[in-house]
Order: sequence, then structure tokens, then C-alpha cells
Amino acid sequence: MITPVILCGGSGTRLWPLSRRSYPKQFVPLTGADTLFQACAKRMRGPDFGAPVAITNSEFRFIVTEQLQEIGIDAASILIEPEGKNTAPAVLAATLACLRSDPDAVMLIAAADHVVPDSEAFRAAVARGISAVSQGRIVTFGIEPTYPETGYGYLELSAALDGSCDAVDLLRFVEKPDILRATEMVASARFLWNSGIFLARARDMLAAFDAYLPDMVAPVRSSLENAAADLGFLRLAATQWASLSDISIDHGVMEKATNLSVVPFTETSIAAALYYLVHSTLAGAALFLVVDQVRQRRGNSALTRQGPMADAGLIAALYFAAAIALAGMPPLSGFLGKLMVLDAIRGQGWWVWGWAAILVTSLLAVVGLARAGST
Repeated sequence: MITPVILCGGSGTRLWPLSRRSYPKQFVPLTGADTLFQACAKRMRGPDFGAPVAITNSEFRFIVTEQLQEIGIDAASILIEPEGKNTAPAVLAATLACLRSDPDAVMLIAAADHVVPDSEAFRAAVARGISAVSQGRIVTFGIEPTYPETGYGYLELSAALDGSCDAVDLLRFVEKPDILRATEMVASARFLWNSGIFLARARDMLAAFDAYLPDMVAPVRSSLENAAADLGFLRLAATQWASLSDISIDHGVMEKATNLSVVPFTETSIAAALYYLVHSTLAGAALFLVVDQVRQRRGNSALTRQGPMADAGLIAALYFAAAIALAGMPPLSGFLGKLMVLDAIRGQGWWVWGWAAILVTSLLAVVGLARAGST
């Protein structure tokens, strides 16, 4: 039985105003009817999963319980951090809590704000990692890159992917690369995007902390032992917690561990394309409003000379094509999009870039759909 561990204490200020410090993005329904937190909990529900352990802060504790109740999930425990100390202390506290209830516990550790469109594919990837976990490995999940993204960290594998999707030993973590290095890495078939999700036996996770962050273990254990029960929550003791270093699980433990394996994870391309289709079209609508206002203030006429409805249709067509093209070559479509925004603001020949981008992204959509059909 796998115990889900959900980290849900982030502030989420980067998506203001939808996501605010008092109500961060993991508790907002950004991708559908469920919030990101609820989608995360549902994704780790099923016959192979036990009740989740959530770790959050005092401000969000009632949001956590309410949103779990809405989807019919009862948490095994909800740990309350006295203050945010990054992910390493949070994971260690959850590890020790799991060991108290089951010495053989297996944990699946994930942040509450991840977006995973294909839950079935994710659960299948988790199932493929169990064999390595039973041998004392810590398993992480690498997303097969479809283009050279510079905004993600990467996982370098000990061997190139062979299409089996079995666990592969991890060679090293790679920080966010520049575009040339990212292109080389994607072409080599030995690098995956780092998901930041981990699967491990609790005792193996504790052993990793003993080896690489030994000074953290005693304070966290003491904070858990002196925790106070409060209306179904467990408040970790603040005095011991205050002495902890602010460090992530990646930097503190995983980048040093020698027993890591990676399970490649490929999302269904069509599901991902549909997800981006909806949200890119919404972004396009927002862009239209901004551009329209800028042009009106500069005394320019409608973008297509056919009025606002035609302008909106042009923007929607562009983003529709660009969204599907994300399954093909997102950097190019994104680059054209940036050019169009700059050109629109300058009030020069917007329609040329607009129609050129629609033509290019439509061609890329054919590539994207062909790739989607082959997966």
C-alpha cells in the first residue's frame, strides 16, 4: 500500500491575483472543476493507495480539510508546519509520521500544485517504480521532453531510453540549461524533465536524511514527538522547528544520493494538447483585450479592419493552432507569439505577423497531431 504525501504549504504569489498568499494556486481550480490540490489527491487514490498525509501551514489547514471532504477523501493525518522551511523538513516530518504508523510504509511524495493531465498514465508509472523501491531505491519520475525547454531542471540517465519505460539509474540532476544545451540534451535521449515527485520506502528516505542531512533528523523528530493535536490536525512543535535549515529535498538529499532511479513518464499527447488548447485560448482572449486597448490609445484602427469580432476570431484562431502545435514545436510558436505581441504594441503591420503565425502554427499542428496519434 502506497501512502501519498502531499506538500501543500506554498504561498503561490506568482499567479496573482488568481493565486494569492492567503489562497495560493494549489487551492484554486485553474485546470478544471477540481483545484490542483484536489486533482493531486484524486490522482493518488485507488486500490494501491492508502489515505494521504498532507503537510501544510496553519493558515491553510481548514482549506485542506474542506477540499478533501469535497472529493470524499479522508486524510490519514494533516501536519501543520510552524513556519515554512522548504521541502526537506516537510518531507522528513512526513517520513517520520509514516514510520510511526507503519515501519514498512511506502511513500509517494508530490507537491500539490503539479498539473498532470493523464492520471492513468501517472499511476501506471508509479506501478512501474515499485520493483525498484522494493530493492531500496528512491524512485523519481522523469517526463520525456518533447522540446528543449530552458525553464525546467533535467534528469540525466545512466543509459539512453530504450522504449521499455522501466526504471533507469539516475546519473545526476541538471540545473535549468540554456537553449543550446537543452537542444543537445533532448536529442541525446538520455535526459528527462525533473518532475520533483518521489517514491520510496519511508525507512530508505530516512536513511538518506541520516546520510546527507543528519543535523536535521533530531530536531524534526523532536518536533513531531512534541506535536500538539488540534481539531484533527497535528501541530509540529515550533521551538525545534525554528532551528531547521531552509533547504529543498532536491538540494539537500536527492542530488547527493547514490540510490536513485528514474521511471520515464510520457503523458498522452492528445490530453496535453487539449489542456493547452483551452488555456492558451483563454490567454489569447486576454492578449486581445490588452492589444486592442493599446491600439485604441495610439489612435489605430481595428487589427483586421473588420471590427472587434474579427479581431477576436483572428486571435482565437492563432491560439487554437498554437495550442495544438505545443505537441510539435512549442519554442517556435512561442517565439512567433512574442513577435506578434511586440509588433502589435508598436502598431506596425500586426496582420502580417498574425497570418504568418497562423500558417506556421497550423503546419506545426499537423506535426503535433501526427505525434499524438503515434503515442
